[in-house]
Parts: sequence; C-alpha cells; structure tokens
Amino acid sequence: MSKIVIVGAGQAASQCALSLRQMNHEGPIVILGDESHLPYDRPPLSKAVLKSQLEIERTVFRPAAVYEEQNVELRTDCSVTGLDQVAKSLTLADGSQMHYDTLIVATGARARSLPLPEAVLAHSYLVRSWDESLALKAKLENGAKDKPLVVIGGGFIGLEVAASARLMGWPVIIVEADTRLMGRAVHPRISELCLEKHRAEGARVELKTMNQDIEASDDGVALTINGERIEAAGLVIGIGALVNTDFLKGSSIYSERGLVTDAAQRTSDPDIYAIGDVAICEDRYLASGVRLESVQNAIYGAKICAAAITGGAEPRLEAPWFWTDQYDYSLQMVGLYSPDLQWIERDNGEGSVTLIGVDGDQIKAGQVINAAQDFAVMRRAVDMQLPVDAASLSDTSQKLKALILKK
Repeated sequence: MSKIVIVGAGQAASQCALSLRQMNHEGPIVILGDESHLPYDRPPLSKAVLKSQLEIERTVFRPAAVYEEQNVELRTDCSVTGLDQVAKSLTLADGSQMHYDTLIVATGARARSLPLPEAVLAHSYLVRSWDESLALKAKLENGAKDKPLVVIGGGFIGLEVAASARLMGWPVIIVEADTRLMGRAVHPRISELCLEKHRAEGARVELKTMNQDIEASDDGVALTINGERIEAAGLVIGIGALVNTDFLKGSSIYSERGLVTDAAQRTSDPDIYAIGDVAICEDRYLASGVRLESVQNAIYGAKICAAAITGGAEPRLEAPWFWTDQYDYSLQMVGLYSPDLQWIERDNGEGSVTLIGVDGDQIKAGQVINAAQDFAVMRRAVDMQLPVDAASLSDTSQKLKALILKK
C-alpha cells in the first residue's frame, strides 16, 4: 500500500492526514514534526494565549487518541534534514532514512529575526510558535512594566501583540518602516483606522521609522527611535516570515521563497505536494502565484491535496480569507487587497466600516471592521462571482445583503 509522509505538523498537516483517511486512503500515513507538541492552532498565540484568555494546551487541534484511532503515525521532536528524490527517501536528524511513496511538505514558515547581538536577543521575542508565545507571556505577566515594550513591525502579529500588551497594562511603542500599518495587506482606510485605534488605546506608533543602535541595557535593551534614546523592557520582532525549506536544498523543487504547486497542490515532482504557508499555488482563483499565510489556506489546500491523491471529491472553490483581532476591532478580509480595484466605502457608524473592492460588476475583495454580516455577504459574493451594481454599494440606507444577494 502507498505510504504517505507529511513533513510538518501544523494545521495543514493535521487536516490533510485526517482528510486522507476520510477519503479512504488505506496505506500508512506518517506526520513528522520538529516540535515536541501535538499539532496546534497558531493564531491565538499573539492574542488570547498572551492575555491568559485561553490555556495554551487548548490550542491543540486534536488529542493524540484521534491520530491513533485514524492510524496516523505522529512523530514529534523529529526533524528532517534531507531529501533524495530518486530513492524517494528522507534523511532524519538522527541519521536514519524514511521511505515515502508520496511526500507532502507542510513545514510552514518561521518568524524572521534580526541580526542582533546575543545580549539583545536575550530580551527579544518572536511569536510564531508555542514556545515563543510562552516566553513572551512570561515576560508580560512577570515584568515590571516600568519600561516600554517595543514592537518592531506593524503587521498583523506585531499589532496583535501590541494590543495584547496594552490590555495587560504595558507601555508600548510600535515601530514600522512603511508609511502605514499592514501596508501590503489592507486598504489605506483600514490602516488609518487601526492607527487611530492603537494611538487611542495608548500605544505610541512611529511610522517611516527604522530602529537604530540596538544594544543590551540593564534588564532590557536600549535603542534609538527618531533620534530619541529609549530604554525598553524588551523587543517583539514581527517583520515577516521565512519558509522552512532548508531540508530540500539540492532538490529540484527547492526554493527559499516557497514551493510552487499546481491547482492540486502538486509540485514539479509528481510524487511531492506542498500545502499551507510553504506553498505557492500557481493556479488558484484570486490568489495565483501568491504564498498565503492563513488558517483558511491551510485547511483548503490540505483538502485539495487529499482529494488529488485519493481521487476524492474536491472542496468547494473558496476565495482566500483572513482575520485579525486588535482591541475591540475585528478586522476580516476576503480576497487580496489591490489598489487597482475600485474601492467603495460604507461607514456603518459606531466604529464599523465596510470596504468593497470591485472590478467591473464583480466584487473581488472585501475588508471590514466590526461588520461580520457584511463580511459573510462579501465572502459569498466573491466565491460565487455574483454580479453587482457597483454604484449602489455605497448606499448605507440599505443593508449590503439586500444590495448584493438580490432574489
């Protein structure tokens, strides 16, 4: 029977293994994960886990018994160091070899760090793994709060951590090199509103700013921000991610940018697939050639992959969607932001806004703050490619649902 080996033990890996069983794959399935934990949910690490609203043990997707019941062999603390495509074999960190018939790469991405001295790194935090989140959580819970926490990077993770720290009473300084927050992912109006929100909640936000002269100081770090010397309790580094593809160096599919796949998540090697954060799908509606980091992409790609391997039914076509929670702002997005779209704004009042990205008579993207119903409507419109009258969408006297989902 065909043996499937999945390298990586995150959401995509867990979903793919169980989908393979649901689609009646009877051969061996092995998941190899380099962390010591069961596959777990990462979005709460920068939000609910830091604020002690969720015990980290509850982020685990499924207990070990589920994998056992489904006859999925799950190996933790197991790193893969090499690939032999001819022999269809993986080299593990202990020097042993593992054969595969089909290989699925689900290794995800790690947080990008900065080239800092060891003394500074001792007071620096990344927030992309269970252990990293727990280290920062300990700092936030036990630190003196007499010095600010400096967050380098105004993307989703950096802003989520900043919001969590402020809600825990920490002084916070956000340093962003770009001209606006979340600049690559959201509409300028969303950036503007989130900037106002963070400042209203007491965070200091410095845009168009690069941190300089970082060095260790007493129980923290010192750095220069816009000419001002700051003594900080620590740094949170949220400047993007690097894909985990090192073990593929020397293979025909290796790329430090991510693994290119077709619509079935298959790489140029027909026996190797890639799913989740590590994959770049070249034939995906609304996201062709883009590496996506989201729960939705991990689950959707895993099901597509399982269907391609087993011949099972593919999941319904679904546009990419994302979310982030910052203070009492719930920002939800469907599709990908592009300045080339015609963007229509609906001010819903009371801290709620809806932005609709239109191309001709179709909605291609949408972004909302505290407008869950509008988001659900736009998801349906984008997925079903429903025709709309763009000129009418700004009419807030009517609900968006009535304007789009006309009978």
